[in-house]
Amino acid sequence: MIIESRWESERLLIGDLNSQEVDEVQELYKTSSNISLWGREESEVDYIRYCFSEGDLPPNGIKKNYKIQTIKSKTESNDLIGLISIYCGYPKEKIAYISFLCIGNLYKSLGYGQEIINQFMYP
Repeated sequence: MIIESRWESERLLIGDLNSQEVDEVQELYKTSSNISLWGREESEVDYIRYCFSEGDLPPNGIKKNYKIQTIKSKTESNDLIGLISIYCGYPKEKIAYISFLCIGNLYKSLGYGQEIINQFMYP
C-alpha cells in the first residue's frame, strides 16, 4: 500500500510535513489535550522533529515506508487542524497503519477525525 504525498477529503487537505511546518506542528502536538493519555512522555519536546527526520518506525522498519502528514482545512485560511502518522508494510506488505492521529483542540468534535479515517479506509 502506498500513501500519497497529498490527498484530500471533503473538507481537508492532507500532505507530507515539510521542514518549515515542523515547529507549528510540534506546538499543536504539545497542546493537544489528550497527548498524556497516549503514553507519550512530556519530555518528548522534539517528537515531531524526530518523526520528520527519523520516522516513528516499527521493529526493523524503514523510513521510506513512513509518513507524517499535516491535516489542513480547505478554506482560504488553510488552518492547521491536525497531523497523521502512517506506516506502510508492517506487519505485512499490504498493511498500512495509523500510528497516531491528532486533531487540535480547537477542531475537536467537528467530525474531522472520522472524515480522515473514512477517506483513509475508503478512498
